[in-house]
Amino acid sequence: MFTVLLDFVIPVCYYVNLRGINSTNRVRGGTLVKTIKTKLTRIIAATLIAVTMLSFAVPVTAGARWQQQGGRWWYELTATTWATGWKEIGGVWYYFDSAGWMQTGWVHQGGAWYFLRDSGAMATGWINDRGTWYFLSPNGAMVTGWVQDGALWYWMHPSGAMATGAVTIGGERHTFATNGRWLSGGTTSTANNAAAAAAAEGNWQQRDGRWWYELSATTWAIGWRHIGGAWYFFDNDGWMQTGWVHDGGDVYFMRTNGVMVTGWLEIDGNWYYFRPNGTMATGTVSVNNVWRTFTVDGRWLERSSNSPLSGLPIPENMASRRPLAVSLNNNSPAALPMNGVSRADIIYEVAIEYNRTRMIALFQDTSNLPTIGSIRSARYYIGEIADSHDAILLSFGRSFLANEIIPSRNTTWINAHEGPAAHRQIINRNPYRIPGRTVLTEHNVVTSGELINRHLPNYGFRLNHNAGWNNRLSFVDNATPAGGAVTNNVNIRFTTAKSSAFTFDAARGVYHMRQTINGTNSDFVDANNGARVEFTNLIILRTDVGAHPRDGAPPVETNRLREVRTTGTGTGYFVNGGRRVAITWSRENYSAPFVYRLASNNQPLNLGRGTTYVAIVPIAAPGGVTW
Repeated sequence: MFTVLLDFVIPVCYYVNLRGINSTNRVRGGTLVKTIKTKLTRIIAATLIAVTMLSFAVPVTAGARWQQQGGRWWYELTATTWATGWKEIGGVWYYFDSAGWMQTGWVHQGGAWYFLRDSGAMATGWINDRGTWYFLSPNGAMVTGWVQDGALWYWMHPSGAMATGAVTIGGERHTFATNGRWLSGGTTSTANNAAAAAAAEGNWQQRDGRWWYELSATTWAIGWRHIGGAWYFFDNDGWMQTGWVHDGGDVYFMRTNGVMVTGWLEIDGNWYYFRPNGTMATGTVSVNNVWRTFTVDGRWLERSSNSPLSGLPIPENMASRRPLAVSLNNNSPAALPMNGVSRADIIYEVAIEYNRTRMIALFQDTSNLPTIGSIRSARYYIGEIADSHDAILLSFGRSFLANEIIPSRNTTWINAHEGPAAHRQIINRNPYRIPGRTVLTEHNVVTSGELINRHLPNYGFRLNHNAGWNNRLSFVDNATPAGGAVTNNVNIRFTTAKSSAFTFDAARGVYHMRQTINGTNSDFVDANNGARVEFTNLIILRTDVGAHPRDGAPPVETNRLREVRTTGTGTGYFVNGGRRVAITWSRENYSAPFVYRLASNNQPLNLGRGTTYVAIVPIAAPGGVTW
């Protein structure tokens, strides 16, 4: 694992010096840059040795930005320098060739293969490339040999391709299903179950409360080991480690079950951030496109509180602020991908007319938000969702019912289309919001943290929650339901034309989403960084969704005008960590929060720290959920 990690560290330390040492000319950002070999190369090389002594997360300049030329992308650091090699941008890894061009597809580096999506983002977990399945480790390296994903085993050929059918492995014949799942084979007496495949990799053993991973009767795992989609670390005697681990100059943290931590984690009252490869952040680091500063021992320096929407750390002064609820355009593939969705704390999805859905993204900390959009019109029940969090609703337009009902409920509403002229200052129109193409007028309304923080205080709205407000959400480090049903896939159908499918990434402990809109499938990614949005929690809220009594009555603006019930009681499901349980929900009135409880014992539901997706699903057909 860590041979690969070094390949990440070295290029990131070098990028500010190795920019284009060749004899080419190129126009970038309107400036003609001529790069030639000079005697300064020796000075630069010497400087690199010093640079490697610094933190791997030295920040780029504030003006760093994506640029495009001739349909190809690069990452500009200054007017005359750009990224080369591996580069982490907004928490996502990219690879740039020696001339600075962003790469896609397969890349061979440091003896390992990596796959870069069309957006340039490095892939992890399962990928399908031209009809062949591959499995990539959490640090992106392609895996060969046995792979355990949940309770299932797979075999990856030396080429990385997933095996199917009959395959000879180590002189023994094995059989795999068409989806790659190991079925039978080997010479052990338990050849009719997964024990044969497991024996080829190892078995967990315990003694005196301590664990090790047995490879054979006389050997066991030492150092790093990828088991069942997660990374573990074993000391020189083979004992599984928990808590802090120091290895190769880097620091990691292992949960009580031995699994390596990534992302934010609170330890003894202090917040730490662990990169996707598990290394603890120090110095100044970009976390979700926001620069955060950490001490040499990893403690986050800013005064912080836990976000009431995600349970993750945010600046102390933002914890009591009313969140912003943005009505996002999910009408058609032409509107996708959206901007800023990877920064949302909670995303709701609910049906609207014409068999479409809207998404409502809630942001607790608006202080450093990037571009958010595209923003579309509100429905009256979108206002009800915003009110369940005491949020400020931002939309661009409304339905006629929303125009009647939302104001009557005293919702704090910024309608940047038909509202007061001052409300239009909080949005921009950006036809180039999606890298590589322009979008239609109906898809180009956006906002940003800079616009929100400049104009929102001038609107006269209450900006903080009233004393005693409680959104009734609670968060824990591990919210995986004990005894819950295994749930690696979730398929949600909202209408005959719109569904959302989720796949569990066991290595990262999150779900990735893929949408189907009018027959077109696409990964749910953030246009700001090309990264797939990661959801820690999924909540399926089943309720009454149907035609509104005024559907078809004048003034008719829409077909199949929707009525969605957001108060009263109902049932649903909670999904976290590859497991699901049945839940109940209740809401007393339109100004109250949703309350979630476990159906089995009526105890309050605890969410995992991270982003939550809430699907408001019709009880009646065509709505539905499958696993």
